[in-house]
Amino acid sequence: MAMSPKNSLVLILLLAISLLAPAWAGAETTGIRWESLSPAQQHVLKQLHARWHKLSVERQEQYLRGAEKWLSLGDKERQRARERFAQWQKLSPDKREMIRRNLATFRSMPAADQDRIRQQFRDFNNMPDADRQQLREQWRSMSPQERHEFLHDQRRGPPIPRPMMRR
Repeated sequence: MAMSPKNSLVLILLLAISLLAPAWAGAETTGIRWESLSPAQQHVLKQLHARWHKLSVERQEQYLRGAEKWLSLGDKERQRARERFAQWQKLSPDKREMIRRNLATFRSMPAADQDRIRQQFRDFNNMPDADRQQLREQWRSMSPQERHEFLHDQRRGPPIPRPMMRR
């Protein structure tokens, strides 16, 4: 019994689909299998369990690095991380985006500039509270132009890129 060209095409397509189906099914499970995670890692990442298999390998690796870091923290460090996360959650989306942009700008700076800024931050935090408050008030009282000039004063080191400043 001869097959029509239409039936032959359908049969070929069904055969091809049946041969490729196992490969397609396995595509979603590439990456790091949930079952390969330690019980401690699974506990830390439990909120991701249902969608773990859908994450890219890169994203899975990022989460695993975060879980390992979390597991290496002491109780006090974990409590501080929880507090900082709670503060982050309270921020407006605009404020979060500004922080992300500033961090990206900071990370793109030369290492010497990053070190200088870190040192200035440490110096500021080591000042007496009254002196810090006075500097904050001085900053708030400046016009945008005065702030710009202050940040670009060469006696204070190389200029800080504009995205780091609040507008």
